[in-house]
Amino acid sequence: MAIETELKLSCSPQALVKLKRHPFLRGLQQGRSRTVHLFNVYFDTPDFALKQARMAIRLRRSGKQWLQTLKGGGGVQAGLHQRNEWEMPVAGEALELGALKAAGARLPKGVAKHLQAVFRTDFSRSIRELHYEDARIELCLDQGEVSCAAGKVDICELELELLEGSPIRLFQLALKLHALVPLELEFVSKAERGYRLLEGRTEAPLKAAPFSLTGLETAGAVLQRLCGSCLWHLQSNLSGAVAGNDPEYLHQLRVAIRRLRGVLALCGTLNPDSTLEQFRQAFAKLSRSLGHLREQDVFIDETLKPLLSQQVDRVGFQVLLDIAIAQRQSALAEIRAGHWQRDVQDLILQLACWMQGDYWQLPELQLPAKRFRGQAFQSRGQRFLKQVARLEMDSPVSLHRLRIASKKIRYLMELFGMEQAFRGKPYASLVRLQEHLGKYNDAVNVEFQLRWLKTFVPASSALHEACERVQDWSQARQAALHSGIPKRIRHTVKSLQILQS
Repeated sequence: MAIETELKLSCSPQALVKLKRHPFLRGLQQGRSRTVHLFNVYFDTPDFALKQARMAIRLRRSGKQWLQTLKGGGGVQAGLHQRNEWEMPVAGEALELGALKAAGARLPKGVAKHLQAVFRTDFSRSIRELHYEDARIELCLDQGEVSCAAGKVDICELELELLEGSPIRLFQLALKLHALVPLELEFVSKAERGYRLLEGRTEAPLKAAPFSLTGLETAGAVLQRLCGSCLWHLQSNLSGAVAGNDPEYLHQLRVAIRRLRGVLALCGTLNPDSTLEQFRQAFAKLSRSLGHLREQDVFIDETLKPLLSQQVDRVGFQVLLDIAIAQRQSALAEIRAGHWQRDVQDLILQLACWMQGDYWQLPELQLPAKRFRGQAFQSRGQRFLKQVARLEMDSPVSLHRLRIASKKIRYLMELFGMEQAFRGKPYASLVRLQEHLGKYNDAVNVEFQLRWLKTFVPASSALHEACERVQDWSQARQAALHSGIPKRIRHTVKSLQILQS
C-alpha cells in the first residue's frame, strides 16, 4: 500500500497547450516527457456502496497493460488529495479481487459479489518528472472525458503528485504555474465527476459542508480543517458567481468568505501572525468588492420583481427593473473583463500554501479544541451583549453592527457544529434575530440602491412614480421590521445569558 499525495488543478484547453510548451517546465524537467493514452473502467455496486465507503476501484489500460487500483481513506484538504492506494497488474479487463486481498486491501462486507462497471474515463496524459526546490514531483497534464450511459463531461486538468519532499512544494509550484496560465484548485476527482454524471447532478450553488469535532483534536488541527472546508465552499461557488447565472452562487461565495474570515480571526486570538493578518485584510477587501453586486441582487429579486408583480400600471416598474438588471450585468462584466477571478485564485492558492506550514503546530494552538470552542463562544457572546447594551435603536448603523455581532456567533456555532447542541431556543432565537436584522438592513439599502439607480434613469413621469412607490414601500417595510426588533433582541439575550452562565 502507498499513500498518494497530489494536488489537482483545472484549466482551459488553451492553457494546457501553453503549459506543455512553456520553457519554465523544461527548466525543471528531469529526463524526457512521455504521453500515454489511459482508458479506465470504474466499478461499484448498484447502490454505490464503495462511494458511500469513500473508496474507488478501477481497471486501467495503458498500452497493452492492465492495472487494478483501489483507493480509499484519506480526504481532501485545501485541494490536497491524500488517499491510501493499492495498485497491481492484472491479466485483462476483469477485476482480480483475490490479489487485492493478498495485498492487505479490504472491501466493505458483501460488496465483492455485486460490483459492476459504472462509468469510464478516457484521456490523454502527458507525464514529466520535475525537480522543484528539494522535492520530486510528477506533473500529469490530462485531457479527455468521463462517460457513462447518461452522457459525458470533459476533463482538462493537471495533477501534481508528490514523489519526494514536503506537500508545501506542490502548492508553491502551483503558484508558479498559475503565474504562467490561469489555474483553479480542483476539489473534485475524476471518479466523483463520474458519479455526478450517473446521478444526474448538475452544477448548482453549494452550501457549507457540515462539520463536527472529534474528541481528541487540538484547536490548531480543527482550525486547519475549517480553513480547508471554507476554501472548498469558496472555490465551489466562485465560477458560478462570475458567470452570473444564479444569484445564489454569489450569496454562497460571500458566506464562504465571511466564514473563512471568521476562522482566520479565531486563529488570530491564539497566535496573531503577520501573514495571517494579511490574509484577513485580503479576504475582507474581496468581500467588499462583492458587496455591491449582492445588494443589487437583493434589490432586484426581493424588491423590484415582487413590486412589479403587484402593480396594475407596470410600465414604469418594468423599465426600472430593466435598468437595474442592465447595471448589474455591467458591473459583472467589469469583473469578467479584468483579472479579478485570476487574482482571487492566486489568493486561494496562497492561503492553501500557507496552510501546509507549521503555524498549526505552534504551542499556542495545542489546547483541546472543545475548550477553545467554549472560550470563543463565551468571548463572542460577551461582545454581543455589550453591543446590545450600547445599541441605538434609531440608528441603522448601530443595528447593522448588532447584526454583524449576531452573525459572528451564529457562524461560530455552525463552524464548530454547535447548532446541533443548541438547536433549541438559543440557536433558533439567534438565527431569527440575525435574519430579521438582515431583512431590515436590506430595506434600508433599498434607498441607497434607488438613489444610485436614479443617476441612470431617464426623465419620465412613469419612472418617477415607480421610484416614489419603491421608496414608500421601503420606508413602510423598515417601520414594520423595526417594530419587531426589540422583542427578538430580548429573546436572544435571554438565551445567550443562560448559555453564558
